[in-house]
Amino acid sequence: MDFRVLKCSIRFALVFSLLVVFHGCALAVRTPAYPVPQREFSAKGPWRGVFHVHTEFSHDSKASLQKVIATGRRAGLDFVVVTDHNTLEGKKAYREGAFPRSPLLVFGNEISSSDGHLIALGPETEPPAGLSDSQALIRWIHENKGYAVLAHPVCRKNPWRSLDKISGYDGLEIYNFSHSFYPVYHPAHAAKVAALAPGFFLKSFQKKPEENLALWDEKLGQAQVAGFGANDAHIHLQFLGMTPENYFLWFQSVTTYVLAGELEEHAIMEALGEGRSFTAFEAFGPARDFIFEAVEDSPEAEQYGPGEVLEFKEKAVLRVKAPEEARIRVLRDGNVLREETARELLCET
Repeated sequence: MDFRVLKCSIRFALVFSLLVVFHGCALAVRTPAYPVPQREFSAKGPWRGVFHVHTEFSHDSKASLQKVIATGRRAGLDFVVVTDHNTLEGKKAYREGAFPRSPLLVFGNEISSSDGHLIALGPETEPPAGLSDSQALIRWIHENKGYAVLAHPVCRKNPWRSLDKISGYDGLEIYNFSHSFYPVYHPAHAAKVAALAPGFFLKSFQKKPEENLALWDEKLGQAQVAGFGANDAHIHLQFLGMTPENYFLWFQSVTTYVLAGELEEHAIMEALGEGRSFTAFEAFGPARDFIFEAVEDSPEAEQYGPGEVLEFKEKAVLRVKAPEEARIRVLRDGNVLREETARELLCET
């Protein structure tokens, strides 16, 4: 055997042993990665939840609906968006079963299309058998009063193909925890998993998804496209009730805040599809008090929030408020309009 091949095989075996057998602190230690924020109820939210979770109704997950609800409750969530592969059977079981409605489970469908995985939010039925063309599926989702979201469009595993030829979708994932986690098989990554507790691991591992954000910025120049932070949570293996994966860590990896009028399935779906939401890595701090709005410089002085379209003749003031002092950047077409380290930033357009 070639020495380089043998060396590579030994290296892979060591990394595999750390990731799959030992599992390290970040996976074995099931303590919270950060303190769970207390749930705060108001008439209009914002509602705190996670997007892109798989249950036992997916071919690659063994998480029961009870497990999803219990984990969501432990994480202090208002809602969980379940997106099982090519099925809505979980939605049927949830509606027919006597499950708690806290947190609320909202069901989409991660459909395997000809070019990549496409999440359908809203349709009450599964697509017709044999329909796999990406563009045709997007049309079908819209005809069924839904929103089409590209799952993990840029990643090492299952990326989208022919992105330049696909149009008309309503959103794309700008971050996917699983697809940033699983494909990286190198010793430095394995060492972080083995040596760091969950909170330190997330802070060390999670980086700004530059390539995804560049794609989102490009698409926003062509049409209104919502951005999604995806957990992509699975339980791949389970033995005697024990799982190697830290499902709770996945739920804490990235948080989605939704600005909806009420905590109800249709309202959450609509707000997500229209971009009335924001994404946060809360291992770095709670994000509930984040505000981004535009105020038109006119006698009426109307306010506009995320996902809303502002057409104005006069100037408008953009206001960004962070939960704590942070580096705030306001971008337009990829260019920085204003940048400050502050708790609040005002920027004239």
